[in-house]
Amino acid sequence: MKKFIFALLMLVMCFALAACSNSHEDPGGFGNKQDNSAQAYVGEWKANVVSSFADEQYTYKVSVITLNADGTATYREKAATWEYKEDTIHLAVAGAGVAVLEVAEDDGKTVLKFYEDTYYRADEFKESN
Repeated sequence: MKKFIFALLMLVMCFALAACSNSHEDPGGFGNKQDNSAQAYVGEWKANVVSSFADEQYTYKVSVITLNADGTATYREKAATWEYKEDTIHLAVAGAGVAVLEVAEDDGKTVLKFYEDTYYRADEFKESN
């Protein structure tokens, strides 16, 4: 009887493991439901970020985020991964944690906001002097 119960439990565990497998999904975590939404943000995004403040004048530099279709990314030249979740982009930067960028609109353009920084698609970006 113990052998029968053991064999039955092993069979159930095998089915459970097979059902939980995600080997059929792509590495970026873009399931069928999110695929179109997530893919809309693939590409290069740029923002003017404050690099210094002296003599009551701000100096800006360009910050770049690149979101790749496979779920990899770069942020300020550091390797990262990203995932789209409910109107936000979760950007996990190697050794620096996760940044949550809000998907928003600015003058009819889709932008990504991170605190005071607003990232525009590269072809819609205008560099500050």
